[in-house]
Amino acid sequence: AKPADVSTPPEAKPSDAASADAKPSQVKGDRLIAYYFHGKQRCPTCKNIEAYSQEAVASGFDEQLATGRIEWQVVDFDEPANRHFKKDYELDTPSVVLVRLRDGKQQDWRNLPEVWELVGDKPAFIKYVQDEVREHLEGK
Repeated sequence: AKPADVSTPPEAKPSDAASADAKPSQVKGDRLIAYYFHGKQRCPTCKNIEAYSQEAVASGFDEQLATGRIEWQVVDFDEPANRHFKKDYELDTPSVVLVRLRDGKQQDWRNLPEVWELVGDKPAFIKYVQDEVREHLEGK
């Protein structure tokens, strides 16, 4: 599936944030976007962080992904239209960021810095990402 318009600022209206194939529940309800942000240059470690993060979200939250409660998006923050994300989420390196939306407006966000420390231990990495997603979904 094509990701939503990633040039949309975090405070965008729900109608602006919807992708072409968005379900109405994705736009109107509360949801969580799990982003993997990367630059043009991609090392093997960065690619593993993306793959493990995607696997963690897909394997732990398949029902929420299917209903639109969670979205997975991969964004190149070096693209001109996406550069604002570096400032929006204080990104210096490729990162996994969880963004909670309520009624289409950003409520809060969390960078998951430990992905860099855990990338050598896939089970611990997946548990960390799933725990963080679960906490963020619950509003913690």
